[in-house]
Amino acid sequence: MARKEAPLPKGITKRANGTYQIRIMVNGETAKASAKTRKEAESKLCAMRADLERGTYLKPDKTTVSEWFDTYMTEYKDPVIKEVTTHDYRTAFKNHVAPAIGDKPLQSVRPSQLQKILNGMKAHGYATGTIQYTKQVMHQTFKQAVKEGLIPRNPCEGITTPKGKPKEPHTALTVDQQATFTAWLRDGTQLLNPFVKMMLYTGMRCGEVCALQWQDVDLKKNVIHVRHTLRWTKTSGRILTTPKTKCSIRDIPLQPQARRILKEERSRLLSDSVNAFSGETFVFHDEEMEPIQYARVNNYVSRISRQIQKEDPTFPAVTTHVMRHTFATRAIENGMPPQVLKSILGHASLAMTMDLYSHVLPDQKAEYMDMIASAF
Repeated sequence: MARKEAPLPKGITKRANGTYQIRIMVNGETAKASAKTRKEAESKLCAMRADLERGTYLKPDKTTVSEWFDTYMTEYKDPVIKEVTTHDYRTAFKNHVAPAIGDKPLQSVRPSQLQKILNGMKAHGYATGTIQYTKQVMHQTFKQAVKEGLIPRNPCEGITTPKGKPKEPHTALTVDQQATFTAWLRDGTQLLNPFVKMMLYTGMRCGEVCALQWQDVDLKKNVIHVRHTLRWTKTSGRILTTPKTKCSIRDIPLQPQARRILKEERSRLLSDSVNAFSGETFVFHDEEMEPIQYARVNNYVSRISRQIQKEDPTFPAVTTHVMRHTFATRAIENGMPPQVLKSILGHASLAMTMDLYSHVLPDQKAEYMDMIASAF
C-alpha cells in the first residue's frame, strides 16, 4: 500500500498540473511564487518567510539589465555628469555589458556572469584601465538598483579585476629625432604644423590644443590658460568640456617658440577680413573656422613618421601623445624640477610625473654619478 503524502505546509497549494503555488503573508506584506516540486516549494517558502521577516523581500521583477541601465543613466547620471562622461558610460555598457547580459532580468544576474565579462575583455587584449572602467560602470549601475530595492545585493561585490594588456612604454623623440621630425613639419601643411608644434613646445594634450580659444591666450602676460578640452562623438558631435581633473586646469608660461606661433596665428586671423574674430574663436581652426579635430592631427603626425621611416626604419612611430612626452623629456633633461613639470603637464599626482623621470633618468645615471664623485 502506497504511503500517504504528508500534508503540505501552510502557504503551499498543489495545482492540478502537479506544480505548486506559494503564497504567504507576514506583517501585512504578501509574497507569491511558483515551484515545480514540493521540495522546491518548501525551500522557497522558508526563504520568502525569512526575507519578509527581515524586511528584505523583493517582489519578482522582469526589468532587464539594459532597461535598468537606461533608467539609471537618464534619471541619475545624465543630469549630474558631463556629456562626455555620459557618452563614455554608455559606450562601455554598449560594447562590453549589453551583449552579455543586457537582455537578462536584473534580478537574475550573478557575480560569475560579470566576472566572465571582465575575463573576456582581458582575453581580447583590452588594457587594464578599460577593464577597470567597465567594472566601475557595472558597479555603479547595480549599486543604484540595490538602493531602489530592485535587487538585494550588488553582484559586482567580490568580483576581481583581471590585469589587461600592459601599458605601452612612454615614447619620446630623442633630440636628433625631434630635429628630423620638425624639419619634416616645415614641408607639411601650414594648417596643422603650428598645431603640432604647439603640443611639442607646451606639453599640452591634443584635446587641450583643439579647445584653445583666443580668450585663453594672454600674450601680454606671456601665458596660456588651459581651461577646456575638446572631444568628438558619433552621437553628439563636438563637445567642449572642462578637463577631467582640477590639476588639468592650469596656466602654462609661453616659451619663445610657442609665443611666435601664436603671434603668427593671430596676425593671420587679423589679416583675414572674411572671417569674424572674437575671444571664442578657436586658435587652431580649419577653413570653415571649426576647431581642428583630434583624429586629423593624429593621422597627420603618424603619416609624417611613416614617411621618415622610409628613409630611416629605426625612427619610432609618432602619435600626438609622443609630442607631450617629448616635451616632458626635454624638460627633465634640462633640469626642470618634478613639481614644476607636474603643474605644467597638469598631472593629477606627482607619481605620474615621476614615472616620466624613471624613464628618462636611467640613461643619465653614469653622468650623475660622475657629478657627485668629488663629494667622496
